[in-house]
Amino acid sequence: MWMGPDGYYDEEGYYHRSPPRARAPPPGYGPQPIQDPYYNQYRNSQVQYDQYGRPVVVRRRYITPVTERRRIKARDVGMFTAREVLEIIVATAVLALAFAMVLGASGGSSIIFVPDPLKLILQALPISIFATVTSFTAHELSHKFMAQRHGLPAEFVLNPMGIVVALATAAIIGFLFALPGAVVFSGAGADEKTVGKVGAAGPAMNIVLGLIFFPLMFLFPALWLVVFVNFFLAGFNMLPFGQFDGLKIWRWSSAIYVGMMAIIVVMFLLSWFHMQIFGI
Repeated sequence: MWMGPDGYYDEEGYYHRSPPRARAPPPGYGPQPIQDPYYNQYRNSQVQYDQYGRPVVVRRRYITPVTERRRIKARDVGMFTAREVLEIIVATAVLALAFAMVLGASGGSSIIFVPDPLKLILQALPISIFATVTSFTAHELSHKFMAQRHGLPAEFVLNPMGIVVALATAAIIGFLFALPGAVVFSGAGADEKTVGKVGAAGPAMNIVLGLIFFPLMFLFPALWLVVFVNFFLAGFNMLPFGQFDGLKIWRWSSAIYVGMMAIIVVMFLLSWFHMQIFGI
């Protein structure tokens, strides 16, 4: 636009004698409180919306939405904030420690009443860390990368109460109930197919890893834990209600949901029978 002495030329080359009027920003433009069901876990957070009403900012980390004129770039996938990386490490470490407590006690007893509990925990810690990284961490990062691949802001959020519950249940009753955190993403402006793909990414990763490690556990019996945890985590997240992945997948495609559940149930039972037969 070129300004003249008493007017201006618009984008099409027409001359106007009056100065250009300032256009009001479209509704929803600028920082707005999050009113998105997929963002419920963000506390006192704000998100920036573009001119189409789509969220583009999470904790000052910009993600440009995918449009017809622009494809997602590799650098847009896998972006992490420093706080997010710390929360992922904390959640993974705590969950691995809780697993080690349960494995160290064995038989459903409490690690508190087991002789030399520290030694047992240290012995179980390597396989616990490996099982946690290849199940929980891989599951959550798959959600994040798939959401970012489709231009949706996504970030891992730590659940402090879940951390406390995981350690308490593992130490006191010898049973692990863990919700240490999860990846939350904005589905605003996204269709059911996109949201379903993001939801399916986590269980699908668990299925793939479980199938990879299943034949290996016959050679390395300790890998049974990796297989069992992957299919258990996948099955738990496939529950078709609330904020679980299963509901997102079911709304997208019931056929895909049934197919994934069939694989999970069969492989879970096979890994369970393997444990019972070999007494692992």
